[in-house]
Amino acid sequence: MRLDTRYIDTFLAVLETGGIARAAEQLCITQPAVSHRIKMFERELNIRLFKPQGRKIVPTDAARRLEKICRHYLNELSAFHSELFRSDGKTRETICIGSVSGFGRFFLFPLLCAPEFSHLRLHLTYPLARDIFRDIEEGNYQLGFVYHKKLSHRLIFHPVYNEELVLIGSPQRHFEAADFTDVNSYQNIPFITYDESDYVFGKWFESNFRKQPRTIPSYHHFEELEEVIAMVVRGDGLSIVPDYTVSREVKNHEIEIIRPTKNICYNQVYAVTPANMTIGKTVINFIERIKSLT
Repeated sequence: MRLDTRYIDTFLAVLETGGIARAAEQLCITQPAVSHRIKMFERELNIRLFKPQGRKIVPTDAARRLEKICRHYLNELSAFHSELFRSDGKTRETICIGSVSGFGRFFLFPLLCAPEFSHLRLHLTYPLARDIFRDIEEGNYQLGFVYHKKLSHRLIFHPVYNEELVLIGSPQRHFEAADFTDVNSYQNIPFITYDESDYVFGKWFESNFRKQPRTIPSYHHFEELEEVIAMVVRGDGLSIVPDYTVSREVKNHEIEIIRPTKNICYNQVYAVTPANMTIGKTVINFIERIKSLT
């Protein structure tokens, strides 16, 4: 059985909030993404976790038993992580970083592969923003990267990078019938969505049109951007992503950037550090290095 902590996080969020919509809001992902994760978790476990009760869903008896197991597992995993990564290696300094997935996979990881950081022992993961906040507050991470702030006296936020969000499509399929200058036309265009796309799409439409389309048809939905980009290249639909995630495909003319207005949509990325401890020189230098790339 493939144990994916995102399924566990989603399962616990539905239990805590009492529904798919509220869980999606708490996790900053789409409702279809929440439903998909619950279905995948049920399929892996071969049990039913929730059942309808009027307009609501309620946990099954099996879900209540599973909740205790999941919370114990996460607590043990966190304790193991803290014990393992608070102990520096003999020759290398350890730095533990949590980042929202797109920025972490396409920006941070390539940067950390540079020779200037070869002296570091790295631990880089891509949890949800709420988990990044929690792990920094608990001392499990020295550094995090997120798209939005949280009101907390235990966290400090540093604006470090302005990424451009762009509408992308395949040059071989332009959806010529659509008027990209009309926000309502996007209701008739297939989109490829992903777990972070609610925030990204909303930001882009607000920047370009000062309002949102009534609906966004999701033709495919994925957890990560690699699959999204592949489907856009294939011509299955459009998507909105940070520009650096498709630089290679744009250069190779596999993807084109569509600009319906003269507005440029920038999205602020924040570095997050703990407020209750001194930031090490390595973390300070790394933050400054990212700022220099904006």
